[in-house]
Amino acid sequence: HIIQTPTSIMADAVDGSPYKGGTTGGLLGDNYVGDMGSEKEALPQQPYVRGEGLITTWDELTEDLDIDTKKTNVVPVNYTPEGTLTPSGITIDKLLFAKTCMQARYALNGGGTLCMAITPQQAFDMMRLDKLQNIDYGFQALKTGFVSPLLGIRFLITDSLPLVNVGSSSAKKYVRVCPMWRSEDLVYGIWENAKFHMRQPDNYIDKLLAGVTFGMGAARTREETVISIHCEEKFSAA
Repeated sequence: HIIQTPTSIMADAVDGSPYKGGTTGGLLGDNYVGDMGSEKEALPQQPYVRGEGLITTWDELTEDLDIDTKKTNVVPVNYTPEGTLTPSGITIDKLLFAKTCMQARYALNGGGTLCMAITPQQAFDMMRLDKLQNIDYGFQALKTGFVSPLLGIRFLITDSLPLVNVGSSSAKKYVRVCPMWRSEDLVYGIWENAKFHMRQPDNYIDKLLAGVTFGMGAARTREETVISIHCEEKFSAA
């Protein structure tokens, strides 16, 4: 999973350790930044609102509040460009707003490949959208069986996208996080070089144990080119 769920973290997990269930690193996880690479930077999972900053829970967002397109890393689950804000799955309006945020912060200047990860549920929902069933929009999923690029976005389908609680401890609201990013700004990072070891196990003369340990994964080079699109989805979560 891009972000591990709390129940999947080992009891003796060490923050940042790839060997003991640590969750640091990855596209949506904490990344280390700074001159010495020692400052931990989290990717917010709440929208940034003008005059308010990061809000605490999703239901603080009302039609009277304006999401800051230059600073937000989130398209909230209840985003709609007009009318009453209502929780929803993936929508064309959410995709358009995410691209607007990218353009507002010059994230797409110089080209590049815009990617988005979705679950099979979002792929199914997109196939059912009336507009996307019209080939004039350039979406060929119903014809080919594959989710084709749309609005300049390349879609990757995976069931390993995280759930996050965007509510409070007393009123939980779990949403599926579907990240959108510029591929050139997501790099392969190595934070622990490979170490090979070989030894003879105790009480054996005819066996040899060999192994290798290392730490690596995805790393953000520009926080402003990663946006989480929150989608309502049917699932069971404690």
